[in-house]
Amino acid sequence: MNKVTYGLVLFSAVVGYMFFFPGSKESVGSLLDYRNPYSRKPASLSAPQEVVETESVDKTKLQIKLSKLYTLKDCYTSDCDIASNDAREYELTIGSKLKKELLSFYEEVLKSGKVSSEIEDVALEFLAINDGHVKEAALLLLSTQPPTQVALNGIIDNVLDYHDPNLIGLALIELEKYKSEEYNLQIKESFVRNFREGSLLVKEALAKGIYKFVNHESRSQYENILNNLPKNSRVRKNLKASLERYDYRSKL
Repeated sequence: MNKVTYGLVLFSAVVGYMFFFPGSKESVGSLLDYRNPYSRKPASLSAPQEVVETESVDKTKLQIKLSKLYTLKDCYTSDCDIASNDAREYELTIGSKLKKELLSFYEEVLKSGKVSSEIEDVALEFLAINDGHVKEAALLLLSTQPPTQVALNGIIDNVLDYHDPNLIGLALIELEKYKSEEYNLQIKESFVRNFREGSLLVKEALAKGIYKFVNHESRSQYENILNNLPKNSRVRKNLKASLERYDYRSKL
């Protein structure tokens, strides 16, 4: 076997491993397109854990952080001293500043390991802002907290049902900790609804990453969706690959 042939075989083996063994470290990022402008990974682990709320976050630090965030948020509806050439640039600048503050908060919470309903409330409030970069940072902040019904509703309403396909991979990683009998049906229904009503790019991203959420009960429903998709469409190709990946894993 010459060097070129050996190299191709080795490359194929590596790609095959990453495709069929999504539990590996390399595959954690595979849900995210590397061209995706949202590059950070959520703090969530792949499986839900029982988390006890820690002592309340430092009130003074929290108030300072919230003051900065809400002052910036108010700029959406009031005229702040922000350099811009037009209304669109003005809003983008606000979003950029909010993202920076939220990521700073995320890093702080991640480092301290704080668990608090106050943090969840802040994350969910900013998750509702119609700016993909703000949503990304808010979702990361939310990822530091344990799963709750309110948080799941927020992710579905403000990320999965939003029009930004670049957020889908991040949301799917976060939703892995919601994989339980308590939440599975609601998650599946949101996926099915998005395949029916979502934008084309959102459908493509969802179909690509949905394989970790397919189970014995939902397999046939996703197969029905697949059969009704246009032939040669990227959504169909992605969903077919996800179902094949599930089928392979279920046989192991």
